[in-house]
Amino acid sequence: MIWLRKSCLGLMVLALLSGCDVDSNGEHLVGIEQNELNTEKLEAEHAYVVCGSVGIESGCSDKLRQGLEVGEIIKFPNLDFDGVTAITIDYASMNPGSQFELRLDCPTGPLVGTISTTGSLDWQHCVSESLSIAPISGVHHLYVVGKSGPHWIAGIDFITLEKDTTPQTDYADYTSVFSGGFSSGNNSVHLQIGDQVFFSDIANSRATAGIYAVAVYDDEVLLSNFYNTFLTAGAARGLFNDIDALPNGAFVVLAAKDEPACAFDSYGQQALAAIGAVSQLDDPINPADCWDKANFRASYYAMGIKGGAPGSAQEELRTDTWVNDEGPYAGQPLNLTLPPDPELPVLSSQPGEHTAYFKGMKFRYYIPANFDSNNSQYQYLVGVHGAGDWHWPGAKNRIYQFTTMTGVADAEKLVIIAPAFDPIFNWEPQNSDYNWSTGKFNDPTIVKDYYLWDFIGLINPVSTERTDVALLELMDHFYQQLMPRDKFYLHGHSGGGQYVNRFATLYPEKIIQAASSSPGTVLFPDNSPYPYGTKMNYLANDYGLHIDASGIEDANFNALWPVLCDSRYHLLLGSEETVTLDGEEIPMGEMGQRYLDAMRDIVPGCQINVEVLSDCAGGGCDHSEMVNQGVYRAVELFF
Repeated sequence: MIWLRKSCLGLMVLALLSGCDVDSNGEHLVGIEQNELNTEKLEAEHAYVVCGSVGIESGCSDKLRQGLEVGEIIKFPNLDFDGVTAITIDYASMNPGSQFELRLDCPTGPLVGTISTTGSLDWQHCVSESLSIAPISGVHHLYVVGKSGPHWIAGIDFITLEKDTTPQTDYADYTSVFSGGFSSGNNSVHLQIGDQVFFSDIANSRATAGIYAVAVYDDEVLLSNFYNTFLTAGAARGLFNDIDALPNGAFVVLAAKDEPACAFDSYGQQALAAIGAVSQLDDPINPADCWDKANFRASYYAMGIKGGAPGSAQEELRTDTWVNDEGPYAGQPLNLTLPPDPELPVLSSQPGEHTAYFKGMKFRYYIPANFDSNNSQYQYLVGVHGAGDWHWPGAKNRIYQFTTMTGVADAEKLVIIAPAFDPIFNWEPQNSDYNWSTGKFNDPTIVKDYYLWDFIGLINPVSTERTDVALLELMDHFYQQLMPRDKFYLHGHSGGGQYVNRFATLYPEKIIQAASSSPGTVLFPDNSPYPYGTKMNYLANDYGLHIDASGIEDANFNALWPVLCDSRYHLLLGSEETVTLDGEEIPMGEMGQRYLDAMRDIVPGCQINVEVLSDCAGGGCDHSEMVNQGVYRAVELFF
């Protein structure tokens, strides 16, 4: 197929067959570097010839890429299309009605537009035509492809990317910002643009310490978010990613609260640099230790433009007091367009695996073969990942266990759902990145939320999200859109087993059957502090949260215990597993028996099923063997 690469037709065929994965740099003018083309006015003699014999001739203002014929192609690489509203082409043509196309990223890529030549006096006189385009974001290659016409279609002089020159509002004049770090004595934050208040009166909590950010472009709010750079590794990277995705020229304001810099790493510095800020929230001497960071409790705000030069941002950082700024028009109406509420996913009824997001939570689901939502035999089964199970990979493994491994999804007509309870939602670290012996990452920029272990209690102390509410709302979405039901099967292993135990206790009416395999703890019917017992007096303070804890704090356990005892709940424990209970290391089976005895003291004859599994490879069942063994046994009990 080498001969194909030597012809324009051949290259177009290759582009179509390979999805544009072709060698298309072509030749270019000696001495002109590719990155010199990243300008708004693009001289055609500096473009690459991808295909054909398009030469350089004198003409028009200087030189032309002369003689573009049908099928011949030139390329302008790596052009920033953010904010481009039109493309102007200056060309000469002696053949009116000929056509050439503008395409993105490859010769057969998305069509930007087509130019039909109007003709010019000769090759020394150019005409200029402007082509309005739909918004295009990011960096792309631009290809000029000869489409139709006799002999020479046109000689291209230059192409200009026209950007919207409408002056942007000076949003800093409309901004009111206040930052109080812990050391200032005024531990609060306020962020307002015009008459729109984005953040204010935020309660003090470890779940609310960090960086608050808002971005506006052309009166549209593109970003309004909080990043827990006090507790959460990876939050600063999330801040950087969000700012990096903004168009150049966007106005960005940041405000810190409480202890904002314990987890503010090099990605945080890149986020500041992206808006022209130069202050350092992170002490580079020993960034691994929060207490060695000189500014980890600082008050700080910054207002800058995405893509601004270093030092162009307005900012202030203090370690001894709060900082603030109020523009002369703060509080006056601006008619900002706020982002819409997150759209709920459209669920597929096609058999196979699918991935979607529900209110920011990533989840995976499986539709069984021959699915029929009107057939009452079809039911839901939810599988919950473990606390140390790397959340999204763990969710994917739950799908595997109930499909490929056991085959139960198709055999028993089950829609399998596996949520990923991760407050950052979009990080997918791998086990190989984490050193379990030291408890540290091989790469400190990779995310693992150490505090997510507490998702087992349904309330997460580093997020305002509740994982019980998240699952209930997700299931309601499935009931309304895919298949109406009011109950589901539920299984979880390890930390997921602990989650299932609390969920089944608080919502026994929602489950058909539930099984916890190898849970390190369970909720005892005693006065131990929640989530290990039912003591709720100081739940909000214990968790450092200021969210609605209704349904947990005010749960009527005396009414719930009997329902749980009749709900066919299974506790599956490995014979070689141990736990620590009341300061004593005991076999996990003994914990299960104590739990059943305590439940039967409350509800005589309680039918909770406690099993100790011992038939694994080598005899007994340890924690790693229970990952799959617990699933196999749950399937046997459920069906």
